[in-house]
Amino acid sequence: MYHVLVADDEPRHRRGIADMIRMLRPDYLVFTAKDGADALRIIEKNRIDILLTDIRMPNMDGLQLIESLGTRMESI
Repeated sequence: MYHVLVADDEPRHRRGIADMIRMLRPDYLVFTAKDGADALRIIEKNRIDILLTDIRMPNMDGLQLIESLGTRMESI
């Protein structure tokens, strides 16, 4: 089972993508986040295999999120 995180500040997009994944892959565990900072908190507490992120979001955008994850991976 894969753990998928959908990060998007638009609730409708976030729900739509998450619902589509749940419908097509009912065995996947899907998490949702409203921005990059929220996604980072979820990633810290859960093993995430697949990340789908919007680029433009408040607080922390998708590019900052990916950069932060890259920095974390280098320190491991």
